[in-house]
Amino acid sequence: MLFLSSFVVSSFLLVASVPIGNTGSHKPRTIPDHHGDVPLESLWAQFAPYTSAAPANKKYAVSSGCTINQVNLVQRHGSRYPTPNQNNAIKTAVENVQKVLPGDTVPEFKFLHAFDYPIKTDDAGNLTEIGKKESFESGQLQYSRYKHLMTGKSIFVHSSSIHRVQKSAEQWIEGVQTAKGWAQGDRIQSPKIIEKQPDEEAAAVVKTTYVNPWKKIYLPPIREALDKTLKVKLTNEDVYGLMFMCPFHTSMIREGDTSSKKLSPFCKIFTVDQFKDFAWQGALDKYYIGKSKYPSEYELSPLGYTKNLRTRLETSKESDIKFYADFSHDNEMAGIFNVLGLFRQKEDLSHEKRDDSSTYKVSRIVPFGTRMVVERLTCTSKPSGSKGKRSGGSIKDDSKEFVRVLVNDDVQPLEWCHGAKDGLCEVKEFIKGPK
Repeated sequence: MLFLSSFVVSSFLLVASVPIGNTGSHKPRTIPDHHGDVPLESLWAQFAPYTSAAPANKKYAVSSGCTINQVNLVQRHGSRYPTPNQNNAIKTAVENVQKVLPGDTVPEFKFLHAFDYPIKTDDAGNLTEIGKKESFESGQLQYSRYKHLMTGKSIFVHSSSIHRVQKSAEQWIEGVQTAKGWAQGDRIQSPKIIEKQPDEEAAAVVKTTYVNPWKKIYLPPIREALDKTLKVKLTNEDVYGLMFMCPFHTSMIREGDTSSKKLSPFCKIFTVDQFKDFAWQGALDKYYIGKSKYPSEYELSPLGYTKNLRTRLETSKESDIKFYADFSHDNEMAGIFNVLGLFRQKEDLSHEKRDDSSTYKVSRIVPFGTRMVVERLTCTSKPSGSKGKRSGGSIKDDSKEFVRVLVNDDVQPLEWCHGAKDGLCEVKEFIKGPK
């Protein structure tokens, strides 16, 4: 059976690093929207908006001879405002910087003189308009791919008890129903609410062991450089708050347009290299959260979810439920990915040095609105990569059940699955889990 290691929610205090350089010149340091072929959003770690991770030239397709008979979707809530604690810290940082800004400010900071902090206390932790749209568009996409499985009674939805997650589930349902145009009698039932379990103790371990040591390495140099540039004295928390505003304020000013490329002026304060440090802290956070132990086996934890997934994959094809949709959080999903042997690294991530060659890119693994889809397929002819049985010297292509996993549209190789190719793994092999 699937064995699991679970984990927990982490601290989200991300900051920038690396000296700003040429601090006396007051030259503009505006960063481009893209760094090479990589959007700036890819350096926002878990605070990045949803973007498909599939190669641009690769369209969604099902292997020849295979039919999907069950789908399991687990999805993170959409883009949100800062949580209450984050919001208080960021607002304080912005106001602290405004108080000490000299009148003759370098170009990247001039906007702060007339800037009114826009995030209301009542909005803290809730979905932005972008977040609502991300979930709605996900529902429309899933229906376009799996409409043969999606009638009102064939879809079962779970949601964490946290408000933004429930709203994401509701927006997803509306996306499906809008695409279908169902009559009232065929509507999807409201989500079953699963109480979110507390996990502060494990979060503190991750913060103390991995996050804080990295902050001590890269945060002081950027604070000192900003002090020189602005001729002021800031704190580490001030610097962190300014950088945090880049993704959150960007989500606000895009006003629900998921295709928008607008960037907050806060993004122009920092360099690409500093955002790489921002992203590395996110990588440390999610990588070690994914390997941590979760305090319980509730239904959306790595242990609880994977047990449910195993049970679902073993159910008869004649079951009434064909599509399971579970709405959760990035920490739980990082743990699920770890359990399933996804995004493995040759060695653990270092909290002393950034590794740009690492494939653990959080903006591609658990951005806002991230989704994992586990498809169960019946293949009547031998699909690419499977091993047919030999009978009298010829290949006998028995009908078999397979699993395919997609994370943010990208088919996962499941390299630990014996004989897997093109992402196809026999159900019985998948249920055993990675070694």
